[in-house]
Amino acid sequence: MALSYGPSGDLYNSKGNLLTLMERYEEAIENYNMALELNPNNEEYWNNKGYAFFMIGLYDEAIACYERAIEINPRYKPAWYNKGYTLHSIGRLEEAVECYKVAVKYDDRDEVLWNNVGNALYNLGKYDESIPYFVKSIEVNPNYEIAWNNIGNALDRMGRHKEAIEYHEKALKINKKFDYALYAKGYALARAGDPEEGLDWIEKSLKINPDYDHAWFAKGHVLEMLGELQDAVRALEQALEINPFYPEAWIKLGEIYSELGREDWKEMCEIKALISYRRILEDDPMDFQTRVDEAEFLMKTGHYDEVIDRCEEWILIRSGDTRPWKMMIDAFIELGEGKDALRTVRKAERNGIRIDSIRKARVYMCMEHWEEASEILKDEDSEEGAFLRAKILCETERFHEALEELEKAGNSKEKWVLKGRVLEKLKRYQEAIIAYENAKMYEENSTIWLGIARCRKALGYGKKAMEAAEIALSMNPDDRGVWHFIKTFRPPTEKPEKAAP
Repeated sequence: MALSYGPSGDLYNSKGNLLTLMERYEEAIENYNMALELNPNNEEYWNNKGYAFFMIGLYDEAIACYERAIEINPRYKPAWYNKGYTLHSIGRLEEAVECYKVAVKYDDRDEVLWNNVGNALYNLGKYDESIPYFVKSIEVNPNYEIAWNNIGNALDRMGRHKEAIEYHEKALKINKKFDYALYAKGYALARAGDPEEGLDWIEKSLKINPDYDHAWFAKGHVLEMLGELQDAVRALEQALEINPFYPEAWIKLGEIYSELGREDWKEMCEIKALISYRRILEDDPMDFQTRVDEAEFLMKTGHYDEVIDRCEEWILIRSGDTRPWKMMIDAFIELGEGKDALRTVRKAERNGIRIDSIRKARVYMCMEHWEEASEILKDEDSEEGAFLRAKILCETERFHEALEELEKAGNSKEKWVLKGRVLEKLKRYQEAIIAYENAKMYEENSTIWLGIARCRKALGYGKKAMEAAEIALSMNPDDRGVWHFIKTFRPPTEKPEKAAP
């Protein structure tokens, strides 16, 4: 029998690996194909071919290769890991988490793998859930500074800045030149109430990496905290010189210009932020965190129609994601389009998306369907549920019951404004003023000052009522309620001069 001395599959695979190291990926794929012609049931060859496809951005082809490797050997950890990493890279985070979790069953001593599970959960906004995976990574390798720092990042995102500092410091004990940990520690210190020391740590980060746009952003924000607005502008401009499409930096710069009285420049910065979001998504349509940030910014700035457009675009790409459905419902509510909001709820549920009872109740409240909203909220025991029940009771003129519900509604500007309104309806004007004053502790606006004006007028303090109305008008010259109050104002018979409430 004649013996064959032709090239083996392993030889072509090794050549493909060498070409991959040389970043000659198309040639590597050709060699992996030749290896697979000789041995189509080799999971390693399929995995390596998938990696080469990944490196040239052919993600669907990469995933197909990894799936073929898994089909051949369901316990082959590298393919599960690489499939997870590819899904992670294109924003399919839930699927990435599932692949990583399978991979870790077959190798629980890989600190990078545990860290990546945490990263995917972090990128999904599940900060609390991400921390145990970073902890697992550290258990495998206590000197893995990235995982220590990531615990700090998750705590920062949860607003637990003082706790976060400890983990950034542990990362820095391992690598004192870890620029990201230096910046993160500084930013956490500033947000925990020590902006001066925080600024020192951010400066250390910038000495190591002067092209770190996020550190320049943090420096700008901390300088704003310190009241050094011109220096803050310069820091943010430096961040934008490094990265012109950095929406958060444009937004922060606009806020500072507003503090400096330059509303025209603030508007320009907001436009630049929106352009930046669009540019990022043109480059990577699967960057779902940017989609979240863009939609939240549009909501905050009152561009509700654009929120709806963006969410519809998002749903076309990824209909199973709950976030665009919920944001679109919220935008319709803000527009007063209750019927469209309800249609969106029903369409979402047909697509397997669960819409929470709070949001459903707000839809029915938008349509003034008080009974349906009340029924939805009857078993809701959250503070927000109590607030919405109080709002429904107020709208249906059950004011005493509304006050009882407000006692369960926690503390917020909205709670105190509603309490002021209810107390006004009960003609308990002194108590109403106290409620409005509590609301002012969160944020002053024309609605609050108009409520104070009405109460002062009812109590017979005409001059003080008009002063409050003028403050309301200065805050919002377009507030029709304030204009109506001023135009129809008839001074009451003044009580003897004394300090008005």
